[in-house]
Amino acid sequence: MDGYQRDNIYSKYYNFVCAIERYRKGKVNKSRKFTVFGIFLILGMVICSVSPVSALKAEATDEQLKVMNEIEGTDITIGEYLQKVWPQFYDELSEEQKEKVNCWKKSWPKSLSENQVSES
Repeated sequence: MDGYQRDNIYSKYYNFVCAIERYRKGKVNKSRKFTVFGIFLILGMVICSVSPVSALKAEATDEQLKVMNEIEGTDITIGEYLQKVWPQFYDELSEEQKEKVNCWKKSWPKSLSENQVSES
């Protein structure tokens, strides 16, 4: 075997070893990507399973329900609504937030009978 053939064999062996290394590194990187993706997926599922509505849940007393029924449909701002129905929440707002809610008009949902009339 002459020097050229020996160099050619070593070259092929070296390329083969390098290819295996590249494959192994690629496989490791892919498994890391899948691991990171899995962690974020699980984290997202945990975050989505926590209900934000439960954090904002408030039960109205009979007195608050009475006030709500009295002012329903009137032309008031959200700030006025909060002051009358949920004063404890209004008091927790910053001055800047109070200024904003005092400017926003309160919208009222349409009743079921109004929706049926407009649809037909």
